[in-house]
Amino acid sequence: GKIGSDEAVRALKEALLAPVAGLGIRGRALGELLNIGSEEALAALRDAMEPLKKVMMDNLNVKLHDFVTMEFLQGAIKALVKIGSEEAVAALKKVLQNPTGQSQIRERAAEALCKIGSEQAAAVLAEVLKDLKADRGTRVRSAEALGKLGSKKAVAALKDSVPALKDLLDKFAKDATHADAMSVAEILGKIGSKAAVPVQELNKPEPGMKMREGMDEARGKIGSKEAVSALKGA
Repeated sequence: GKIGSDEAVRALKEALLAPVAGLGIRGRALGELLNIGSEEALAALRDAMEPLKKVMMDNLNVKLHDFVTMEFLQGAIKALVKIGSEEAVAALKKVLQNPTGQSQIRERAAEALCKIGSEQAAAVLAEVLKDLKADRGTRVRSAEALGKLGSKKAVAALKDSVPALKDLLDKFAKDATHADAMSVAEILGKIGSKAAVPVQELNKPEPGMKMREGMDEARGKIGSKEAVSALKGA
């Protein structure tokens, strides 16, 4: 990796693709190709994408203490960001929608889709956000990624996802001080839609103080008559 020559890139590519190589070797080769970052290294990553995706999918249900596999998966996600193709987005979607994998890996997948920033990536994030059966944390990470993305497509997707965001707030009703609840309230505020913060939905019975502060901030950002009324009545 430190040499960075064409020969070194070829050797790293061979190590990455070697069927007998363990995840430790493959992960190191993957990391070095990312560190080199040359056009030749990126071409090697693109050439290796199909077998790379297969290895990823075979190891998604990794145990948290399996540091070698976790490191490989995180490196593979970084590689998919560099590749940035529709196939890469499709692979990240599978990672994000895997309900039995580690939440850290799903979070990295959401961040990766945000970094790719394409309309296809935004559509995937919106789809996961609206999936009421998906893991709660994964849906919040998807909403946050859409907010960070900030494109017209992402903003439109968030505005179209107000019912899904309300659903998340409902799920946090018994855990109102949760950081994710604050994040959802802030996202609703940034949307700036009157429909985002109806009084009946956000005035939950005796919400925690932090949740109330998040709701107040959201209403204040919206600035509508409904928001002001909610602030007075909260």
